[in-house]
Amino acid sequence: AITDTDLMERGALLRVFPKIWLLICRFHLRQSWKNHRASCLKGTTDTHIDLKGRLKRLEDALVETVEFSAAKALLHEEREVLTSLRSETSVSDSAIIGAIDGALAHVQYLDDYWTRDSLWKSWSKFGRHTAAALLKRPVNEVVPTTNHLESFNGVLKRGHLARFQKGGRRLRLDVLVHVLISRVLPSIFRQRELEDLEAARREADIRKLPGDAALIESQNTQ
Repeated sequence: AITDTDLMERGALLRVFPKIWLLICRFHLRQSWKNHRASCLKGTTDTHIDLKGRLKRLEDALVETVEFSAAKALLHEEREVLTSLRSETSVSDSAIIGAIDGALAHVQYLDDYWTRDSLWKSWSKFGRHTAAALLKRPVNEVVPTTNHLESFNGVLKRGHLARFQKGGRRLRLDVLVHVLISRVLPSIFRQRELEDLEAARREADIRKLPGDAALIESQNTQ
């Protein structure tokens, strides 16, 4: 299963399904890191920009790790570099020292909070490789994000179900189930059927044109 960064939700899933393999949505993970990075480095000086770039590259490298020791080594190395940079900075450059301290705080956050063995397995490349092995599918078929699901949930709530709500009130459970089965699902499948028919009609029209194969290929790669 894949969740956002809600650790309580993860705990509930693990309690009910002890053998479940849990992944963390890459989008939500990177948003959490980005927000913390921004809170630690509040500034637009060249030093702030350079440090933010360093931390972003560190985050990119962490996500790609397949060994826990490699993730820890990346954090240790970055901490050493920043600590050395701080010691070489004049005490009079308080703004630069403050920025370096902010960067160190972010590294500590990544290390203490996120790079624990069990949690690391959920957001690193190691986790996706393990999920692919369990599913017996290629790694690129393991979804990295829950955004597609959240997008569908938004369409379901604000589009399909809103038509049956009165005054925005929630539907009674039995009414909700009835509406989903008898009205919403058929309309979704019908819409997809019409979209497939329209795509087939459009492709048939393109095939009547000179250079049809190239045109179709260009559309498929967009």
